[in-house]
Amino acid sequence: MEKDRLALLEDIPVTLSVVLGKRKMPLKEVLELEQNQIITLNKYIDEPVDIYVNDKFFGYGEIVVENNKVGIRILSTVDEEGDD
Repeated sequence: MEKDRLALLEDIPVTLSVVLGKRKMPLKEVLELEQNQIITLNKYIDEPVDIYVNDKFFGYGEIVVENNKVGIRILSTVDEEGDD
């Protein structure tokens, strides 16, 4: 019965987002940004990226390239980490 209820929800679209990193900066600096400027973020290149589903943390992944497209390899999910 529980599987039947879950099956009803499987086709509902959700938004998956990947956060490469973050940076806080004053609005003044944001307004002064120009084309080709580089903004450094708070993560190193070899650190996992954060994955969110509908703005709720889902897990960690790593950036991959497949068929000339950027993708994400899932490294761990919230359930695997013992959270929630």
